[in-house]
Amino acid sequence: MAMRFRKTIRLGRNTRVNLSKSGVSFSTGVKGLTVNTGPRGTFLTTTVPGTGVSNRTRIGGPPTKSKSKTAGSSQADTSQAGTPAPGTAPPGTPAPGTPAAPGTPAQAGAPLANAAPPTGDPVALDPPATDDLQTAEELVDIFDIHTLAPEVFTFQDIANQLNALQPQLYVRQPYQRPEPTQQEIEAALWNQAEANVDAVFSKQKKLQEYFTENCQSFWQYYMNQWQAEKAAFEQEQSAAEQQQNAVLQAEYDAHRAWLQQLLLNDEETIENAVEAWLADLELPIEISAQIEYDCQSTTLFIDLDLPEIEQIPTTVIKTLKSGQQSSSEKSQKQLRADYARLVFGLAVFIAACCFNLNANIAKTVISGYSQRRDKVGDQLDDYIYSVKIPRNLLEHRQVSDPEEFFFTCENRVILSPTYVFKTIIPYDSPID
Repeated sequence: MAMRFRKTIRLGRNTRVNLSKSGVSFSTGVKGLTVNTGPRGTFLTTTVPGTGVSNRTRIGGPPTKSKSKTAGSSQADTSQAGTPAPGTAPPGTPAPGTPAAPGTPAQAGAPLANAAPPTGDPVALDPPATDDLQTAEELVDIFDIHTLAPEVFTFQDIANQLNALQPQLYVRQPYQRPEPTQQEIEAALWNQAEANVDAVFSKQKKLQEYFTENCQSFWQYYMNQWQAEKAAFEQEQSAAEQQQNAVLQAEYDAHRAWLQQLLLNDEETIENAVEAWLADLELPIEISAQIEYDCQSTTLFIDLDLPEIEQIPTTVIKTLKSGQQSSSEKSQKQLRADYARLVFGLAVFIAACCFNLNANIAKTVISGYSQRRDKVGDQLDDYIYSVKIPRNLLEHRQVSDPEEFFFTCENRVILSPTYVFKTIIPYDSPID
Protein backbone atom coordinates (compact mmCIF):
# COMPACT_ATOMS: atom_id res chain seq x y z
CA MET A 1 0.00 0.00 0.00
CA ALA A 2 1.42 3.40 -0.98
CA MET A 3 1.23 6.76 0.85
CA ARG A 4 3.08 5.37 3.89
CA PHE A 5 4.84 8.60 4.91
CA ARG A 6 3.59 11.85 6.32
CA LYS A 7 4.89 14.23 3.59
CA THR A 8 3.61 13.93 0.05
CA ILE A 9 5.18 16.05 -2.68
CA ARG A 10 3.94 16.50 -6.20
CA LEU A 11 6.94 17.18 -8.37
CA GLY A 12 7.07 20.22 -10.59
CA ARG A 13 5.70 23.07 -8.45
CA ASN A 14 8.01 25.81 -9.77
CA THR A 15 11.19 25.27 -11.71
CA ARG A 16 11.76 23.07 -14.74
CA VAL A 17 14.91 21.01 -14.79
CA ASN A 18 16.92 21.06 -18.01
CA LEU A 19 17.92 17.56 -19.04
CA SER A 20 20.80 18.17 -21.45
CA LYS A 21 23.98 16.44 -22.54
CA SER A 22 25.93 18.72 -20.24
CA GLY A 23 23.91 17.70 -17.19
CA VAL A 24 20.98 18.75 -15.03
CA SER A 25 20.61 22.00 -13.15
CA PHE A 26 18.16 23.09 -10.48
CA SER A 27 17.82 25.89 -7.96
CA THR A 28 16.78 26.12 -4.34
CA GLY A 29 16.76 29.01 -1.93
CA VAL A 30 14.93 31.84 -0.27
CA LYS A 31 14.64 35.57 -0.84
CA GLY A 32 18.10 37.04 -1.23
CA LEU A 33 19.82 33.62 -1.42
CA THR A 34 19.74 31.06 -4.21
CA VAL A 35 21.81 27.91 -4.57
CA ASN A 36 22.03 26.67 -8.17
CA THR A 37 23.45 23.22 -8.85
CA GLY A 38 24.42 22.11 -12.33
CA PRO A 39 27.13 20.37 -14.35
CA ARG A 40 29.44 23.37 -13.99
CA GLY A 41 29.27 23.25 -10.20
CA THR A 42 27.28 24.74 -7.35
CA PHE A 43 26.86 28.51 -7.18
CA LEU A 44 25.59 30.77 -4.42
CA THR A 45 23.79 33.92 -5.58
CA THR A 46 23.20 36.57 -2.94
CA THR A 47 21.32 39.84 -3.22
CA VAL A 48 21.44 42.81 -0.86
CA PRO A 49 17.76 43.75 -0.32
CA GLY A 50 16.81 47.16 -1.61
CA THR A 51 20.03 47.74 -3.55
CA GLY A 52 19.67 45.65 -6.67
CA VAL A 53 23.25 44.50 -6.08
CA SER A 54 23.93 40.78 -6.38
CA ASN A 55 26.94 38.52 -6.44
CA ARG A 56 27.45 34.97 -7.64
CA THR A 57 30.16 32.72 -6.21
CA ARG A 58 31.19 29.13 -6.88
CA ILE A 59 30.83 27.04 -3.72
CA GLY A 60 31.34 23.57 -5.10
CA GLY A 61 31.82 21.40 -8.12
CA PRO A 62 34.49 21.21 -10.81
CA PRO A 63 36.46 24.40 -11.58
CA THR A 64 35.67 26.12 -14.84
CA LYS A 65 36.97 29.15 -16.64
CA SER A 66 35.10 32.19 -15.47
CA LYS A 67 33.22 34.27 -18.00
CA SER A 68 32.42 37.00 -15.55
CA LYS A 69 31.55 40.43 -16.75
CA THR A 70 33.11 43.41 -15.04
CA ALA A 71 30.38 45.48 -13.46
CA GLY A 72 32.07 48.65 -12.33
CA SER A 73 30.40 52.02 -12.41
CA SER A 74 31.82 54.44 -14.94
CA GLN A 75 34.26 56.97 -13.61
CA ALA A 76 32.82 60.45 -13.27
CA ASP A 77 34.69 63.08 -15.27
CA THR A 78 36.72 64.96 -12.71
CA SER A 79 38.83 66.76 -15.26
CA GLN A 80 37.63 70.21 -14.14
CA ALA A 81 37.64 69.45 -10.43
CA GLY A 82 39.94 71.81 -8.61
CA THR A 83 40.25 74.24 -11.53
CA PRO A 84 40.72 77.77 -10.18
CA ALA A 85 37.81 80.15 -10.47
CA PRO A 86 37.80 82.59 -13.43
CA GLY A 87 40.52 85.16 -13.02
CA THR A 88 42.80 82.98 -10.89
CA ALA A 89 44.12 80.57 -13.52
CA PRO A 90 47.52 81.40 -15.00
CA PRO A 91 47.22 83.77 -17.95
CA GLY A 92 47.04 82.00 -21.29
CA THR A 93 47.09 78.52 -19.68
CA PRO A 94 47.12 75.99 -22.51
CA ALA A 95 44.98 72.90 -22.49
CA PRO A 96 46.79 70.59 -20.08
CA GLY A 97 48.47 67.77 -21.90
CA THR A 98 49.97 69.98 -24.62
CA PRO A 99 53.43 68.54 -25.28
CA ALA A 100 56.44 70.73 -24.77
CA ALA A 101 57.88 72.23 -27.94
CA PRO A 102 61.14 70.61 -29.06
CA GLY A 103 64.21 72.43 -27.94
CA THR A 104 62.71 73.97 -24.79
CA PRO A 105 63.89 73.24 -21.25
CA ALA A 106 60.68 71.20 -20.76
CA GLN A 107 61.90 68.25 -22.83
CA ALA A 108 63.03 66.31 -19.77
CA GLY A 109 59.55 66.29 -18.22
CA ALA A 110 56.52 64.21 -19.24
CA PRO A 111 53.52 66.27 -20.40
CA LEU A 112 50.71 66.79 -17.87
CA ALA A 113 47.35 65.27 -18.70
CA ASN A 114 43.91 66.41 -17.62
CA ALA A 115 42.10 63.18 -18.44
CA ALA A 116 40.12 61.41 -15.74
CA PRO A 117 42.42 59.17 -13.66
CA PRO A 118 42.44 55.43 -14.34
CA THR A 119 39.80 53.63 -12.34
CA GLY A 120 39.72 50.23 -10.72
CA ASP A 121 36.33 48.53 -11.05
CA PRO A 122 34.93 47.72 -7.59
CA VAL A 123 34.54 43.99 -8.13
CA ALA A 124 33.98 41.54 -10.95
CA LEU A 125 30.46 40.16 -10.61
CA ASP A 126 28.95 37.26 -12.49
CA PRO A 127 25.47 37.81 -13.91
CA PRO A 128 22.65 35.93 -12.17
CA ALA A 129 22.55 32.24 -12.99
CA THR A 130 20.38 31.35 -15.98
CA ASP A 131 19.67 27.94 -17.45
CA ASP A 132 20.87 27.37 -20.99
CA LEU A 133 18.10 26.86 -23.53
CA GLN A 134 18.24 23.39 -25.00
CA THR A 135 16.99 22.30 -28.40
CA ALA A 136 15.07 19.06 -28.81
CA GLU A 137 18.13 17.37 -30.35
CA GLU A 138 20.21 18.20 -27.25
CA LEU A 139 17.81 16.76 -24.72
CA VAL A 140 19.09 13.72 -22.90
CA ASP A 141 17.06 10.56 -23.29
CA ILE A 142 15.01 10.17 -20.11
CA PHE A 143 16.24 6.57 -19.93
CA ASP A 144 19.71 8.00 -19.14
CA ILE A 145 18.57 10.16 -16.23
CA HIS A 146 21.10 8.39 -13.99
CA THR A 147 23.91 10.09 -15.93
CA LEU A 148 22.65 13.43 -14.62
CA ALA A 149 23.07 12.47 -10.98
CA PRO A 150 25.48 14.90 -9.25
CA GLU A 151 28.70 13.76 -7.63
CA VAL A 152 27.87 13.20 -3.97
CA PHE A 153 29.98 15.07 -1.43
CA THR A 154 31.06 13.70 1.94
CA PHE A 155 30.37 15.09 5.40
CA GLN A 156 34.07 15.97 5.68
CA ASP A 157 33.92 17.88 2.38
CA ILE A 158 31.37 20.26 3.86
CA ALA A 159 33.10 20.46 7.25
CA ASN A 160 36.34 21.41 5.48
CA GLN A 161 34.57 24.08 3.43
CA LEU A 162 33.00 25.53 6.56
CA ASN A 163 36.32 25.60 8.44
CA ALA A 164 38.08 27.24 5.51
CA LEU A 165 35.38 29.83 4.90
CA GLN A 166 36.59 33.35 5.53
CA PRO A 167 34.80 36.66 5.01
CA GLN A 168 36.15 38.62 2.07
CA LEU A 169 36.73 42.37 2.01
CA TYR A 170 36.77 44.70 -0.95
CA VAL A 171 40.29 45.81 -1.84
CA ARG A 172 40.35 49.50 -2.66
CA GLN A 173 42.15 50.46 -5.82
CA PRO A 174 45.07 52.90 -5.51
CA TYR A 175 44.97 56.19 -7.37
CA GLN A 176 47.37 55.47 -10.18
CA ARG A 177 48.13 58.93 -11.52
CA PRO A 178 51.29 60.14 -9.75
CA GLU A 179 51.59 63.55 -8.16
CA PRO A 180 52.89 66.15 -10.68
CA THR A 181 56.61 66.75 -10.29
CA GLN A 182 58.37 70.10 -10.46
CA GLN A 183 59.99 69.01 -13.71
CA GLU A 184 56.60 68.20 -15.30
CA ILE A 185 55.06 71.51 -14.21
CA GLU A 186 58.04 73.54 -15.41
CA ALA A 187 57.91 71.70 -18.73
CA ALA A 188 54.28 72.69 -19.19
CA LEU A 189 55.03 76.30 -18.18
CA TRP A 190 57.92 76.59 -20.63
CA ASN A 191 55.63 75.20 -23.30
CA GLN A 192 53.04 77.86 -22.50
CA ALA A 193 55.68 80.61 -22.47
CA GLU A 194 56.77 79.60 -25.98
CA ALA A 195 53.17 79.88 -27.14
CA ASN A 196 52.46 83.25 -25.49
CA VAL A 197 55.71 85.27 -25.70
CA ASP A 198 56.05 86.96 -29.07
CA ALA A 199 59.34 88.81 -29.22
CA VAL A 200 62.04 89.37 -31.80
CA PHE A 201 64.65 90.80 -29.51
CA SER A 202 65.63 89.48 -26.07
CA LYS A 203 63.21 86.57 -26.44
CA GLN A 204 65.06 84.35 -24.00
CA LYS A 205 64.95 87.08 -21.34
CA LYS A 206 61.22 87.60 -21.83
CA LEU A 207 60.62 83.86 -21.70
CA GLN A 208 62.42 83.73 -18.38
CA GLU A 209 60.42 86.70 -17.06
CA TYR A 210 57.17 84.96 -18.10
CA PHE A 211 58.30 81.78 -16.42
CA THR A 212 59.25 83.56 -13.18
CA GLU A 213 56.04 85.60 -13.07
CA ASN A 214 53.71 82.59 -13.52
CA CYS A 215 55.64 79.85 -11.80
CA GLN A 216 53.79 79.97 -8.46
CA SER A 217 50.26 80.21 -9.92
CA PHE A 218 51.02 77.51 -12.48
CA TRP A 219 52.29 75.20 -9.75
CA GLN A 220 49.21 75.86 -7.58
CA TYR A 221 46.85 75.26 -10.50
CA TYR A 222 48.18 71.83 -11.35
CA MET A 223 48.52 70.70 -7.73
CA ASN A 224 44.94 71.77 -6.96
CA GLN A 225 43.74 69.89 -10.01
CA TRP A 226 45.62 66.69 -9.14
CA GLN A 227 44.46 66.79 -5.51
CA ALA A 228 40.82 67.32 -6.56
CA GLU A 229 40.97 64.39 -8.98
CA LYS A 230 42.59 62.17 -6.34
CA ALA A 231 39.94 63.15 -3.77
CA ALA A 232 37.14 62.39 -6.26
CA PHE A 233 38.66 58.98 -7.05
CA GLU A 234 39.04 58.10 -3.37
CA GLN A 235 35.46 59.17 -2.67
CA GLU A 236 34.27 56.88 -5.45
CA GLN A 237 36.38 54.04 -4.04
CA SER A 238 34.92 54.65 -0.59
CA ALA A 239 31.38 54.32 -1.97
CA ALA A 240 32.36 51.18 -3.90
CA GLU A 241 33.97 49.72 -0.77
CA GLN A 242 30.83 50.25 1.29
CA GLN A 243 28.56 48.78 -1.37
CA GLN A 244 30.70 45.76 -2.21
CA ASN A 245 31.47 44.94 1.43
CA ALA A 246 27.72 44.76 2.02
CA VAL A 247 27.46 42.24 -0.83
CA LEU A 248 30.47 40.24 0.38
CA GLN A 249 29.19 40.13 3.97
CA ALA A 250 25.74 38.99 2.84
CA GLU A 251 27.41 36.35 0.68
CA TYR A 252 29.58 35.14 3.56
CA ASP A 253 26.65 35.00 6.00
CA ALA A 254 24.47 33.14 3.50
CA HIS A 255 27.21 30.73 2.50
CA ARG A 256 28.05 29.96 6.13
CA ALA A 257 24.38 29.46 7.01
CA TRP A 258 23.95 27.16 4.02
CA LEU A 259 26.98 25.03 4.95
CA GLN A 260 25.84 24.85 8.57
CA GLN A 261 22.41 23.70 7.42
CA LEU A 262 24.03 20.95 5.33
CA LEU A 263 25.65 19.66 8.53
CA LEU A 264 22.53 19.92 10.72
CA ASN A 265 20.98 16.55 11.54
CA ASP A 266 17.48 17.80 12.14
CA GLU A 267 14.38 16.00 10.96
CA GLU A 268 12.39 19.07 9.99
CA THR A 269 15.35 20.78 8.29
CA ILE A 270 16.16 17.74 6.16
CA GLU A 271 12.57 16.94 5.27
CA ASN A 272 11.92 20.56 4.29
CA ALA A 273 15.04 20.60 2.11
CA VAL A 274 14.04 17.39 0.34
CA GLU A 275 10.45 18.55 0.02
CA ALA A 276 11.52 21.89 -1.50
CA TRP A 277 13.84 20.21 -3.98
CA LEU A 278 11.30 17.61 -5.07
CA ALA A 279 8.57 20.22 -5.37
CA ASP A 280 10.79 22.32 -7.65
CA LEU A 281 11.81 19.35 -9.78
CA GLU A 282 9.89 18.92 -13.01
CA LEU A 283 10.62 16.04 -15.32
CA PRO A 284 9.15 14.99 -18.66
CA ILE A 285 7.60 12.02 -16.86
CA GLU A 286 4.86 11.98 -14.26
CA ILE A 287 5.92 10.95 -10.75
CA SER A 288 5.25 11.95 -7.15
CA ALA A 289 6.91 11.11 -3.85
CA GLN A 290 6.33 10.62 -0.15
CA ILE A 291 9.21 11.19 2.23
CA GLU A 292 10.24 10.78 5.85
CA TYR A 293 13.62 11.18 7.56
CA ASP A 294 14.72 9.24 10.62
CA CYS A 295 17.38 11.09 12.66
CA GLN A 296 18.37 8.05 14.69
CA SER A 297 19.33 5.91 11.72
CA THR A 298 20.14 8.94 9.50
CA THR A 299 18.03 7.32 6.83
CA LEU A 300 15.82 9.07 4.30
CA PHE A 301 12.78 7.03 3.23
CA ILE A 302 11.27 7.87 -0.15
CA ASP A 303 8.28 6.24 -1.78
CA LEU A 304 8.10 6.99 -5.51
CA ASP A 305 4.91 6.83 -7.50
CA LEU A 306 6.70 5.70 -10.63
CA PRO A 307 5.70 6.58 -14.19
CA GLU A 308 3.60 4.01 -15.96
CA ILE A 309 5.14 1.99 -18.75
CA GLU A 310 2.43 3.41 -21.01
CA GLN A 311 4.04 6.86 -20.63
CA ILE A 312 7.35 6.00 -22.24
CA PRO A 313 8.00 6.18 -26.01
CA THR A 314 7.21 3.03 -27.93
CA THR A 315 9.16 3.90 -31.07
CA VAL A 316 12.87 4.07 -31.87
CA ILE A 317 14.07 6.83 -34.22
CA LYS A 318 17.29 6.20 -36.14
CA THR A 319 19.24 8.47 -38.45
CA LEU A 320 20.31 6.73 -41.65
CA LYS A 321 23.54 7.37 -43.56
CA SER A 322 21.53 9.37 -46.05
CA GLY A 323 20.56 11.75 -43.27
CA GLN A 324 16.94 10.67 -43.27
CA GLN A 325 15.27 9.37 -40.15
CA SER A 326 13.37 6.15 -39.78
CA SER A 327 11.24 4.92 -36.92
CA SER A 328 10.38 1.43 -35.76
CA GLU A 329 8.25 0.03 -32.97
CA LYS A 330 10.00 -1.37 -29.93
CA SER A 331 9.44 -4.98 -29.02
CA GLN A 332 7.64 -5.64 -25.76
CA LYS A 333 10.88 -6.87 -24.22
CA GLN A 334 12.76 -3.74 -25.32
CA LEU A 335 9.95 -1.57 -23.99
CA ARG A 336 10.11 -3.29 -20.61
CA ALA A 337 13.94 -3.12 -20.60
CA ASP A 338 13.78 0.63 -21.23
CA TYR A 339 11.24 1.01 -18.45
CA ALA A 340 13.48 -0.91 -16.04
CA ARG A 341 16.45 1.29 -16.97
CA LEU A 342 14.29 4.37 -16.35
CA VAL A 343 12.98 3.37 -12.91
CA PHE A 344 16.39 2.11 -11.76
CA GLY A 345 17.95 5.32 -13.04
CA LEU A 346 15.40 7.41 -11.16
CA ALA A 347 16.47 5.76 -7.91
CA VAL A 348 20.13 6.64 -8.57
CA PHE A 349 19.33 10.21 -9.64
CA ILE A 350 17.01 11.01 -6.72
CA ALA A 351 19.27 9.35 -4.13
CA ALA A 352 22.34 11.30 -5.29
CA CYS A 353 20.47 14.61 -5.35
CA CYS A 354 19.00 14.03 -1.89
CA PHE A 355 22.40 13.11 -0.44
CA ASN A 356 23.65 16.51 -1.57
CA LEU A 357 20.84 18.27 0.31
CA ASN A 358 22.32 17.29 3.68
CA ALA A 359 25.62 15.68 4.69
CA ASN A 360 23.99 13.66 7.49
CA ILE A 361 21.86 11.48 5.24
CA ALA A 362 23.77 8.21 5.40
CA LYS A 363 21.27 6.07 3.50
CA THR A 364 18.22 6.41 1.29
CA VAL A 365 15.57 3.74 1.13
CA ILE A 366 13.71 4.20 -2.13
CA SER A 367 10.60 2.14 -2.79
CA GLY A 368 8.89 2.43 -6.16
CA TYR A 369 5.31 1.56 -6.84
CA SER A 370 3.10 1.54 -9.90
CA GLN A 371 -0.64 1.39 -10.56
CA ARG A 372 -1.89 -1.97 -11.73
CA ARG A 373 -5.24 -3.66 -12.00
CA ASP A 374 -6.06 -6.89 -10.29
CA LYS A 375 -8.00 -9.79 -11.76
CA VAL A 376 -11.35 -8.12 -11.13
CA GLY A 377 -10.23 -4.78 -12.64
CA ASP A 378 -9.57 -2.76 -9.48
CA GLN A 379 -6.55 -0.42 -9.60
CA LEU A 380 -3.94 -1.11 -6.94
CA ASP A 381 -0.64 0.46 -5.94
CA ASP A 382 1.91 -2.33 -6.33
CA TYR A 383 5.48 -1.94 -5.14
CA ILE A 384 7.89 -3.27 -7.76
CA TYR A 385 11.21 -2.49 -6.07
CA SER A 386 12.70 -1.32 -2.79
CA VAL A 387 16.40 -0.51 -2.41
CA LYS A 388 18.74 0.68 0.35
CA ILE A 389 21.39 2.97 -1.13
CA PRO A 390 24.27 3.84 1.22
CA ARG A 391 25.75 7.28 0.78
CA ASN A 392 29.33 5.98 0.52
CA LEU A 393 28.48 4.03 -2.65
CA LEU A 394 27.76 7.31 -4.45
CA GLU A 395 30.37 9.59 -2.89
CA HIS A 396 32.57 11.03 -5.65
CA ARG A 397 31.26 8.46 -8.10
CA GLN A 398 29.26 8.42 -11.33
CA VAL A 399 27.02 5.42 -12.07
CA SER A 400 27.23 4.07 -15.61
CA ASP A 401 24.76 1.18 -15.35
CA PRO A 402 21.78 1.85 -13.02
CA GLU A 403 20.56 -1.75 -13.07
CA GLU A 404 23.98 -3.12 -12.16
CA PHE A 405 24.33 -0.51 -9.40
CA PHE A 406 20.86 -1.36 -8.06
CA PHE A 407 21.84 -4.99 -7.55
CA THR A 408 25.04 -4.06 -5.70
CA CYS A 409 22.80 -2.54 -3.00
CA GLU A 410 20.53 -4.36 -0.57
CA ASN A 411 17.28 -4.62 -2.48
CA ARG A 412 13.93 -6.23 -2.92
CA VAL A 413 12.94 -6.79 -6.53
CA ILE A 414 11.66 -9.69 -8.58
CA LEU A 415 12.59 -9.10 -12.21
CA SER A 416 12.13 -11.73 -14.87
CA PRO A 417 14.64 -12.25 -17.72
CA THR A 418 12.15 -10.42 -19.96
CA TYR A 419 12.03 -7.45 -17.55
CA VAL A 420 8.64 -8.10 -16.00
CA PHE A 421 8.43 -6.69 -12.44
CA LYS A 422 6.60 -8.77 -9.86
CA THR A 423 4.94 -7.28 -6.79
CA ILE A 424 7.16 -7.09 -3.70
CA ILE A 425 6.84 -5.97 -0.06
CA PRO A 426 8.94 -2.82 0.47
CA TYR A 427 11.29 -2.19 3.36
CA ASP A 428 9.58 -0.83 6.45
CA SER A 429 9.24 2.90 6.93
CA PRO A 430 10.35 4.39 10.29
CA ILE A 431 6.74 4.62 11.43
CA ASP A 432 5.75 1.04 10.59
